[in-house]
Amino acid sequence: MSKQSTMNETTGIELVKAGHSLQFEGISGYTLIKCEKSAKHEDKTITVPALSMTYQAHVAAAVCGCKVDDIYSLPAADFTRVCLEVQNFLLNSEK
Repeated sequence: MSKQSTMNETTGIELVKAGHSLQFEGISGYTLIKCEKSAKHEDKTITVPALSMTYQAHVAAAVCGCKVDDIYSLPAADFTRVCLEVQNFLLNSEK
């Protein structure tokens, strides 16, 4: 088995738990819209999705290829780190 195959077998959520950054390269506009619809279904009070932790968690889950509950269940420090990383991506902010 190649090193690349082994890397792909490590799930996104495992990488996040290990402190790695999210990899947004595979995310399309379709994915972001799907995440927005899911987040707004969950929290109807969302007005600015990029600033919503619910939306950010949905995007993080899409990036990781996991369920949003896996993101929600992260320890608070990891959860906020992930949400901030998504927010920076969405707002095209520098770290």
